[in-house]
Amino acid sequence: MKIITYTDATTLTLPAYVIQSLRDKAELAHIRHLDNKTFIILNYPSSPKNLHPICVEADGSDYTLYAHDTVILDDNVADFTFTDLIIKTLRNYETLVKYVNAKLNHFENVMDRGITKENIRQLFSINRQLIWYQTAINAIGDVTQYINDQKPEQLWSPANASEYANIRIEINQLDQNIIMYQQIIDAIMNVSDSLFSNKLNITMKRLSAITLVLSIPTLITSFYGMNIDLPFQGHPYSLVIVFTISTVLTIATVAYLYKKDFF
Repeated sequence: MKIITYTDATTLTLPAYVIQSLRDKAELAHIRHLDNKTFIILNYPSSPKNLHPICVEADGSDYTLYAHDTVILDDNVADFTFTDLIIKTLRNYETLVKYVNAKLNHFENVMDRGITKENIRQLFSINRQLIWYQTAINAIGDVTQYINDQKPEQLWSPANASEYANIRIEINQLDQNIIMYQQIIDAIMNVSDSLFSNKLNITMKRLSAITLVLSIPTLITSFYGMNIDLPFQGHPYSLVIVFTISTVLTIATVAYLYKKDFF
């Protein structure tokens, strides 16, 4: 496979449609027959932040790979067959999906403390990445399915039929893994919401118990602030008696609430 790297796709001697596809970083995998040649566009992920379309030009038995100079290719990519390149592309997506899994493990460890707004934004970004990976992988699956069905001479032969079958299996596995991680994100959000609600309920219960305890001495002292005849009003130790009654009732209330697990 011949390798041609470029900085500006407009400098390539390719059909305008192919050049336009190479300039669009969001371009998904597809196949096009132009000028008696077959052009296959693949969105190649060489790193989490470097997803760039590449083009394979099939002219009879000759293959030419066009890649942007920022795309990191294997040193032995010149020895790749077309199916090798697809498998390598899928393996790179698999690495990206594993990277997402590592980030989700971090969120699982912190979700008991509650998911912050920043965490929600990060989870949304991760979910968006997974959707993009899934779309790109399924597009590759559509291309390989077309090749397997139409069997163009440049790309398919009985000898590599099993390789296309393995590619389909690889795509299905990646698709299932992405769906699983999307479900994990939903579970993290739901569990975090439940934990936060539970902590909020406990906090409100404790605040209510504290309010009830403080209301007892407040109620008693407010009575003795009235300008009317009250019990123990003329007793020389009336203040001590009132404080004692207030303290006993408060302690009894605290003991009862503690027994009922309000503290």
